[in-house]
Amino acid sequence: MPYTEIRDVLITLRKLVSVEPLTEATHDSGMTLAERYGFSFHDSLTVAATLLAVGEMLYSEDLQADNTSRIASSLVTLLFNSRHFWCP
Repeated sequence: MPYTEIRDVLITLRKLVSVEPLTEATHDSGMTLAERYGFSFHDSLTVAATLLAVGEMLYSEDLQADNTSRIASSLVTLLFNSRHFWCP
């Protein structure tokens, strides 16, 4: 995809969603999620960033990649419904 098209997609995307920075809080929360629930560190950062941004839903192909996708999906739903549960 040419860079001009990528730029156009990013402009459109930024009009629809909030883009949040990666912070120490994201790293700390991601580490807590990884240790507590067994997510990979990468997946934990994705979940932590969404929770910290007070997102209501997370779409991720990565969580679907292994045999634990149903468990991971259920756990992410639980985390979103019980935000106090995941806080470091």
